[in-house]
Amino acid sequence: MSGRALAEARTVLAEIVRLSGRTAEAAEVARSALAAEPGAAEYADISARRTLARALGDLGRHSEAAESLASLAARTPRTGGTAATHLQDRVNALVHLAYLGRHEEVTREAAAVRIDAASADGEARELVPLSALTSLAFSLSVQGCFQEAEALLRPAVAQTDPRGREQFVRTLQLGLGRALVGQGRAEEAWQIVGGPASAAPDEPLVAAAANAAPQDASATALIRATTLLALDRPIDAELEARRCIELCESHLGEFHHRRLEADTALGTALARQGEHDEAVELLTADLHSWHAHFGDEHHGTKAARLALTSATTYA
Repeated sequence: MSGRALAEARTVLAEIVRLSGRTAEAAEVARSALAAEPGAAEYADISARRTLARALGDLGRHSEAAESLASLAARTPRTGGTAATHLQDRVNALVHLAYLGRHEEVTREAAAVRIDAASADGEARELVPLSALTSLAFSLSVQGCFQEAEALLRPAVAQTDPRGREQFVRTLQLGLGRALVGQGRAEEAWQIVGGPASAAPDEPLVAAAANAAPQDASATALIRATTLLALDRPIDAELEARRCIELCESHLGEFHHRRLEADTALGTALARQGEHDEAVELLTADLHSWHAHFGDEHHGTKAARLALTSATTYA
């Protein structure tokens, strides 16, 4: 087998391994694809690097993923047959920038991507701007700009045809749920992400995402957990947070933004049930992870610190 053929085969294998949840192994296989033939054709090299970027993102190495995707976008022409791929790399980098709290970059790049997508062909013309909007709304919400996030997401949810795009629309809905919870409108959020606020929880609680991929299901479980906390249903919130953590453990790294958010939600749910010792232990570790991987002024670090302070105060 030639070096080029070996590189291409390893790239395919890396993506298969990543989708099975073995993210660290996927990253190593992708690196071995890059090493198989340093002088491989441009498209083969780019494909391997794109798979590596996805694996790094899954592992929670958001800075490396964002930088890798930006580098790939810079190597891919903005026009012609590769325009959609170029735009997709840029929009995929946005979510990592938002996770990192690099909000000015998110705002600037989201606007630029939406402008450039206007000249794209096919579905990219519609879906790329919506993906950029989703990341921008997330960035706004974690900054506390919940009304602005809702103003972006509500018309997008209403105007997007869900046929064949059910999970895509679900992502928009989850973002809207986050924005509503931030405004104290948890019952309205639950109508979107869970069902009537008075209803008993589903078994399992993420039944709405039962047929979704683990990453999509974990995103649903996280927003349901935070919504249930806002509805003062800590027992149900604990179940959702644990479900999110279980799903994250199968496909994401332990320091992925979503996993750490779930730990914060779980610690909060435990504290509200009077399980203060367990809550303080979990939230202390959670705060350390946020601080170590995202910095002291990051939105996740601040939220974990507040949750730990609350759990300690009322212990």
